[in-house]
Amino acid sequence: MQAFEKEGNRKLSTSQMDLLAQKALEKKDKHYFINRDFVGQNANVLAHALGIQLLEDVPLLFGETDSDHPWVVSEQMTSCIPVVRVKDFREGVEYALRAEHGFEHTASVFTRDMNRATEYSKRLNTDIIVINGGTLRGNGGDLGEAYFSHTIASPTGQGIVNPRDYCRRRRIMTSGAFRFV
Repeated sequence: MQAFEKEGNRKLSTSQMDLLAQKALEKKDKHYFINRDFVGQNANVLAHALGIQLLEDVPLLFGETDSDHPWVVSEQMTSCIPVVRVKDFREGVEYALRAEHGFEHTASVFTRDMNRATEYSKRLNTDIIVINGGTLRGNGGDLGEAYFSHTIASPTGQGIVNPRDYCRRRRIMTSGAFRFV
């Protein structure tokens, strides 16, 4: 969290994370989703909902929460992320697996140990695993590999659907290093 702050991100207290969840997240059925008014918004827009004035260049809001907090179990599509303390790597994998809900979209892990990255990838079983970078990289943004979509007839350039469209291709994106496809 000190590294986050050093990079110009804004740390929120637990009560601020709770309040922002009440304002920015909606529960539909069993899952939390970001309110449409906050999808993709800058950190300063989210902070404004809390009455905090930030410069537009603050990239991220973050704060410590427990593993069942709405920010943890919601699909992250905004510039606020939760931080959950864990006792070890395996507990972190279990929490990540639970938070992912079996959506099997995208996940990221920060590690220099490829055995851990492999274990994480196998357990989460997502379409894209990003190693040492945000999940936006795996979806093509912010120096990622290119365009990606979880839907058929997307901007992949394939055009007409063929049998390969129904085969699951896994992608692993390592930030600042090799790309495995």
